[in-house]
Amino acid sequence: MDLYHWQQRFEAWLSQHHGQEDAAHDISHFRRVWATAQQLAEETAADRLVIL
Repeated sequence: MDLYHWQQRFEAWLSQHHGQEDAAHDISHFRRVWATAQQLAEETAADRLVIL
């Protein structure tokens, strides 16, 4: 399974198991953090699946 599919699975899990009462840590927050992490990973040989 590639990274895109793992990301989709994690987002689905997060949507099912994360309450709506914490808007600061919703799916949008995950996507922002993930985008930043991917940018930082471009400068290293880090395994993005581990970062995800």
